[in-house]
Amino acid sequence: MPDEGPAASPAVPTSLSRELLRWIQSLDLAYSVKNVKRDFSNGFLIAEIFSRYYDKDIQMHSFDNGIALRIKKDNWGQLLKFMRKSGLAEMTSQEEVNAIIHCEDGAVINFLNRIYEVLTHRKVQEVVKRPLPDATPAYAKHTGSAVLRNTMRNSALSETDDEVTRQRRLHEKFGEHERSLQEERSIDPDRFSSQSQATNKGMARGPPRALGAATEPVPQVTVKEISVKQVDRNIAQLRATKEMGGQQGSPGQMSMPADFNSVPAMGGSPTSLPPIPAQRPAPGAGMGMAMDGGGGGGYSPQQQQGVASDGMSLLDACVARRLDAAAVGGGVEPAEGFCRALAAGEVAEPVGLQILSEFSTEAPGVAQACVGNPKQFWKVAALMADLMASLPAGSATFEAATRAFTALGDAVLVSDASTAMGLFCDYGMPKLLPAFKSSPPKREAILRVLYSFSPADVASHTQCLKRLQTLLGSMPLFLHAVALCVDMEAEFTSGPNGSLDLYIYYCEMGLGQPSPALRAAACSMLPALLPHMDPESVASFIPTLQRLSTEDRWWGTRAALLKVAAVLMDSADPATVQVGVGFVNLHFHPRAAASVQKVGVMALAKHASNGYPEILPKLLQVLLGLPPAERLLLVGAADLPAAAGSIEPGAAEPAPNGPPLSSIMADTDALALARALKDEVLASQLENLEVAHMAVLCACVVAHLSTSAELDQQWTEVFDALHDLVFVALCDPYAAALAATVIEQFAFTSQVKDGILRDPSFVGALRLLFPASDEAAEEMGEGDDVCQALCGAMLRNLAGEGAVFRDAVRDLLSQFVTAPGSLLADVAAEL
Repeated sequence: MPDEGPAASPAVPTSLSRELLRWIQSLDLAYSVKNVKRDFSNGFLIAEIFSRYYDKDIQMHSFDNGIALRIKKDNWGQLLKFMRKSGLAEMTSQEEVNAIIHCEDGAVINFLNRIYEVLTHRKVQEVVKRPLPDATPAYAKHTGSAVLRNTMRNSALSETDDEVTRQRRLHEKFGEHERSLQEERSIDPDRFSSQSQATNKGMARGPPRALGAATEPVPQVTVKEISVKQVDRNIAQLRATKEMGGQQGSPGQMSMPADFNSVPAMGGSPTSLPPIPAQRPAPGAGMGMAMDGGGGGGYSPQQQQGVASDGMSLLDACVARRLDAAAVGGGVEPAEGFCRALAAGEVAEPVGLQILSEFSTEAPGVAQACVGNPKQFWKVAALMADLMASLPAGSATFEAATRAFTALGDAVLVSDASTAMGLFCDYGMPKLLPAFKSSPPKREAILRVLYSFSPADVASHTQCLKRLQTLLGSMPLFLHAVALCVDMEAEFTSGPNGSLDLYIYYCEMGLGQPSPALRAAACSMLPALLPHMDPESVASFIPTLQRLSTEDRWWGTRAALLKVAAVLMDSADPATVQVGVGFVNLHFHPRAAASVQKVGVMALAKHASNGYPEILPKLLQVLLGLPPAERLLLVGAADLPAAAGSIEPGAAEPAPNGPPLSSIMADTDALALARALKDEVLASQLENLEVAHMAVLCACVVAHLSTSAELDQQWTEVFDALHDLVFVALCDPYAAALAATVIEQFAFTSQVKDGILRDPSFVGALRLLFPASDEAAEEMGEGDDVCQALCGAMLRNLAGEGAVFRDAVRDLLSQFVTAPGSLLADVAAEL
């Protein structure tokens, strides 16, 4: 019998046995098996089966559930390597793997049977099937086209690039098929004769019937048509649909989505739902503005007092207590009009912040109304989503709107945790998707809102990520989102269904993307993941990171590598520590991109003071080279009164799209940084301190005194080395306030005390500020008034510390010739 017929290989199994199927179902695989040949061809489910028995040897994040030939070969290559390592090399061969990859009949069934026997130590029971007839019916045999199609699907032929070889193989198979047909014709010539065909046709048609013969009546059966309507919505949508059935949108209301149409419940009968809430009172059209409870704008007393019949009425009441109808535009509901006016800049920011704060306060009441009424949740979610989409990212009102939305999420979660995520994903997140896709600065805030509707446990967050992936519909965009979500996780769990493996899987996927932004986002996930990973997993990432360090020139990747370096330097493995130090030496220097410098300062501040003193001078050089405003933010001196006048006019503001800056002083040894500054100044042989030097020194002194009551001898040594230059800085209008703060703190809290006022260098600096002649005063140029005023205030502060300081200031002023009405004369008179 030819081998092309379906009965030619009766020993080849074509389906899973019940015993094998029950075993596979008991493993609770990530994907259900629907088509055995197709579902197991890429090796992903095979790897998952082995991971149930060899959980330490099989890492599922290394496998991809794809259908491309490259992915299949990569997955099976890893499996073959695992089998050789685990002593299972005899279980399969490369030829069988190729057959499984190309979905050849019976290949994967035999392989699964062997896996079952090896892993469970049980024998697969052979099921004896009913014997089939020996001869295959003619209609069941393959045609010539079927033979060619099956031949082309053969694993060996599908991977052959030589066209001549392919054509030769096809000709051979087709020739075999033709020879089998000729053999059948020679064995049974009657079946192929024209007489036999005619006889068969006559038998098939039946006996002839005479014309006009009477026929038996056939009874008529009438079947009533059955109408089946597909219901593909959840219960929340059905409720909202029912409530919207008898209502028509008014001109001033928000438009409802298209899927809020009247749909009957399952079975064709209407569902029993809560009654439709009463309509809110229409806003008045009065003019004027009412602040903090005024009522002159035409809103009803129910709106102003917060008597609400639904969630939107509670928000309307918050607006009505602060604004009148004219302020938010007539003809619309108060909350909707307020959000439009706020986005357009027609509402003062303090008023907008107050109303949004009240939105947060009313969140529990709004949540109670929304949980039982999805239509109301849609209205509230649409209102808040439109507001977040309209406000500029990073503004105070945008952050307040985000807090209000997250407060609603927390309240809905408390009211009904089982439906919170479904409500938001159905009605809230679709409204935020355009802003999420078009405005990267808003993504982190939108994800915070998403997580506020999800329980805090790992399983819920995992489901939240899956819902987010479905909503976004774009893997690059989803990877950006995952990179932001990793910092929102309170904990990571390991294991097959743990969040740690999930994030590692997406991190590895992102690191292999062609987009530099995606690689940087994936790299930024590692600082949160590495502390929870075992040493072997950490070591597996190092080659990829080293390749990125040398090949990727984008600033985002290099900044992320500095964050990774800070984590690697905490490792107990010396080799891992050296990898982190190598990243620092390569990418952290004053010539690096500005954003890389700022990220590096924040990431490496702790290590620069503890265990890695060689980083401290480099960190100081980077700090001194940054723009003044950003430097003050990093050293925590931006809020000091002394820093208010230290920024020269026209100096660059902090970059709006750069990384968010925070003070490093909590993680930095202030004394070590001050010593590094002293060494830098003395090595450079500076004649005077720049504003940058004074800002760092002042920040170090203030940071130390925030945790200690005094400046000890080590601090006194730093001051003794720099005091001459600090005194001269009193003559710089931009550094004078910082210098005065440093002098006051050393006078009050160190061993120097009132000796500062008797120091000849200090007296000389004051003589430069307060010359004896008018000609000398003219040589001082612009800025002397500012410096003189600051020194006068400093002298008053020193004199106010007690009799010792008051006498020292009096002795100091006695060395100056002061004209009546001059600043020094006024200070002396006050003493």
